[in-house]
Amino acid sequence: MKAPPRMGASGRAVAIGAAAIVLAVAGAAWATVPDSAGVIHGCYQKNDGRLRVVDTASGQGCNQSEVPLQWSQTGPEGPPGPQGQQGPVGPSGPAGPAGGPGPAGPPGPASSAGLSGWVLVSNSIQAPPNAFTVGTVVCPTGTVPLGGGYDSGTTPGVDQPFVVTESRPVMVDPQRGGFNGWFLTAKNVTDVYLDIRVWATCAATR
Repeated sequence: MKAPPRMGASGRAVAIGAAAIVLAVAGAAWATVPDSAGVIHGCYQKNDGRLRVVDTASGQGCNQSEVPLQWSQTGPEGPPGPQGQQGPVGPSGPAGPAGGPGPAGPPGPASSAGLSGWVLVSNSIQAPPNAFTVGTVVCPTGTVPLGGGYDSGTTPGVDQPFVVTESRPVMVDPQRGGFNGWFLTAKNVTDVYLDIRVWATCAATR
């Protein structure tokens, strides 16, 4: 059997150059198919059923005897996965800034007989650092609270030092019956002791 003829240096150079051109063309086509939106464009030959891919970015298109087709590489959306496990409870956030002094409580019910003996009573309490504290003030015998409130004491250099959670009339002395004082619950949000004043406006009903 005769051995095939050997390719000379010039023949090998031509073959390598041709292969490089083919790879370059293939790389350019791959870079534009699919297009920038991920869509592949093709042309279907109605006569013999052949399908070819075209590069619309370079101006390629279908002939009159072909039907244009297009499809995406992205498949349909799958069903949602099962719900994951509930994560652990996060740490408590820092305490928010204390609000300003609240408005005075609502006035007591109106009486057709009128009021007398109006008086303002107060009581100072010392609130420990970073803790809740309660305070009350009692109206004089024969009077009832018409309203009440609170204010910060004499601690200097402290802005908005406490948070009030309750400020309302209360029955301090059960033997007298009905509301006969004022009740306050507050939290000291500083690192020092605070003086808080609880007050009530009281009057006698005739």
